[in-house]
Amino acid sequence: MSITQKMIDDAFARSEDRRNGLERDYLQKIGHLRSKSEDFHNLKCARVTAFILENYSVEIDEGELLFGRYTTAFRPTPAMEDEYRQACLVWDGAGALKGSDVGSTGHRAVDLKKLLKTGVKGILREIAEEKQKLSAYDGADVGKRVFYEACETALQALCSYGRRVRSTLAALAAAEQNPARRAELEAMAQNFSAAPYEPCKHFYEALQCAWFATFCMALTGDITLMGHIDDYLFEYYEKDIRDRIITKDFAFTLLEHLYLKHNEVFNSWPASIMVGGVDESGRTICNDLTYMAVEAIRTTKLVNPSVAVCYTDGLPEDLLRSCVDCISEGYTRPSLFNDSLIRKGLRDAGVQEADACRYIHSTCVEITPVAASNIFVATPYLNLNRIFEHLFAGKPYKVGRMNHIAMSYADDGDDFILARDVPGGLGGITSFDAFFSLVKEFIAAHIDAAALRILEIVEYRRRYYASPLVSAFMGCCIKSGLDSSAGGAKYNFVYPAFPGVINFIDSLAAVKKACFDEKLLTLEELALACKANFKGYERIRQYLANRCPKFGNDIDEVDSIAREVHETLYACMQKYTTALGGKCYPSYFAWIMHGVLGKMTEATPDGRPAATALSEHLGPVRGMDKNGLGAVVRSIAKLDQSKGIGGIATNVRFTKDFVSDGKGRRAVCDFIRYFMASGCFEVQFNVVDGKELVEAKKHPEQYRTLMVRVAGYSDYFNNLADNVKDEVIARYEYGAV
Repeated sequence: MSITQKMIDDAFARSEDRRNGLERDYLQKIGHLRSKSEDFHNLKCARVTAFILENYSVEIDEGELLFGRYTTAFRPTPAMEDEYRQACLVWDGAGALKGSDVGSTGHRAVDLKKLLKTGVKGILREIAEEKQKLSAYDGADVGKRVFYEACETALQALCSYGRRVRSTLAALAAAEQNPARRAELEAMAQNFSAAPYEPCKHFYEALQCAWFATFCMALTGDITLMGHIDDYLFEYYEKDIRDRIITKDFAFTLLEHLYLKHNEVFNSWPASIMVGGVDESGRTICNDLTYMAVEAIRTTKLVNPSVAVCYTDGLPEDLLRSCVDCISEGYTRPSLFNDSLIRKGLRDAGVQEADACRYIHSTCVEITPVAASNIFVATPYLNLNRIFEHLFAGKPYKVGRMNHIAMSYADDGDDFILARDVPGGLGGITSFDAFFSLVKEFIAAHIDAAALRILEIVEYRRRYYASPLVSAFMGCCIKSGLDSSAGGAKYNFVYPAFPGVINFIDSLAAVKKACFDEKLLTLEELALACKANFKGYERIRQYLANRCPKFGNDIDEVDSIAREVHETLYACMQKYTTALGGKCYPSYFAWIMHGVLGKMTEATPDGRPAATALSEHLGPVRGMDKNGLGAVVRSIAKLDQSKGIGGIATNVRFTKDFVSDGKGRRAVCDFIRYFMASGCFEVQFNVVDGKELVEAKKHPEQYRTLMVRVAGYSDYFNNLADNVKDEVIARYEYGAV
């Protein structure tokens, strides 16, 4: 039985239901109120986690085959509302040191493979063995004992929730009059008869257990991702197919339901599933589940999950063609990642070989080793283009450290922060080398200002945040006796992101040509044009936009600038080490921040008007790719992308006509191979007509589920800010490769 359009529509409706978070929020606040006397933040967080899991309603609707989504029927009584108001006062009054903050990064995957193989029972046994090693006389072991107790509390609550689910399903099955639905409910109940406490034996049970754990972590505020489902689920699938316990069709239907659940729980937030790649022995991972993971994108038709394929030389031709077929039909996924390049980057960053094979794109394109990471993604987003505002427009800047890096972006309003004063100005600069040297001083001072705050944030989270449930599913945390937020994770990288970096590079190239090579403008004249947002300087803007070299066209003059900027960013960040031993690596994607930051950025020397969206990827600025896709690849390949494990997105948009037949789709397959062989990181596609996007902007109610690839992830076009919609519409459409 495959899913129906009604199921898809219901999942979309649930994803946007404003009641989704009500019960969870209520239980979190009440749980905090009732555990406020707990001294240790690990245990307080664990008790809040347990309170949510032990009290959250069990809700199942007609047609559902997997359990695990937010409830919509929660209705608090007047007494509950009174207690909730009291709890909110306590919660708000406690401030940032409340002690029950979850150490979620939203960008990691836990060891679901281990959960399926050993069950929670095996993890509790492992914790008990580690506790036996502790000394009652050694103060250094007190923290470990508290950590283990927190993990046990969270795991026991997870199992308690599972037992409640089983009881509810069994009761529903007993009352069900429809024999077919009764059988479905009985099978769902059976999935919880042993798991998650005991190891899983069958595919349906394993898939449900993996999703149940993923949902529970999201429910308690510690989002994790499902990782490589074709790796850890395949042995259960293969055995059940061999023993005729399950059919391929039913296994595919279950995957479709898993995808619907992703939409119901995560809405349009990109929750990653990755397939393909290689195992620790270097063998290509490719099986029935790999193909199904791609095909389910087409049949479920919604924006989640964010499916990606790890491209290897051993990737079968028919799987690549299946990926291109899906992309050509406008589903924006899967994206394709260069497996060998990413594994090299991870190894160079100190990741062990076994862990380098097990990574996931954690939402957009950022790379996270599975079951071993506490990664800070896009922390923060940095807009280098604002350097020109201070060099050209004479805007003052503040000296110090950034004050407001909220885990994902820097927001100091109109303030541009440098760690130190950068002396000098435009006067006296007589060469591009001198100008570029001054710009690099600004880059270093700006990154230093961000890094100083990043170091403080990591230390703050180490002291006051905890992730007891997530940490329980990470063997490195159990072994060390430390929470994942406090040093238990092996890898603690920080990935600052640079939306608009290509505008910055193109601007440098424009300064070089206009002010030094051809001497058509002085730096002061260019500054006046940018400060005026090119009003009265349209001929200059046209020259800057159309006559100066642009990155992405295989022009060495500008590509060499890009390479130097890339190496400068990498070097600036590598000098920092967090309290958890993490290093910083650059990332080139934008999520939605190219629109947000672009709106507050003045005109730039590449001819970009003020307030328009910045560049969103590693590739040409929209409309500036003049020499074809091959030139785009040759340009970006001049950068060592293995240094960009923070994530690199490259967007490509094809016309519908080009990919409407076999010849065009074969050409796209050839392009992907060329892209990967050239040493490029990741490629993602849009296949949508510009006219359709224009109509969707005018009549959003008619295009509720129209998907586009944005800047590392896919989203519904209606969700985007207007300047981001304009940026997507303006992207060049390739009608050939």
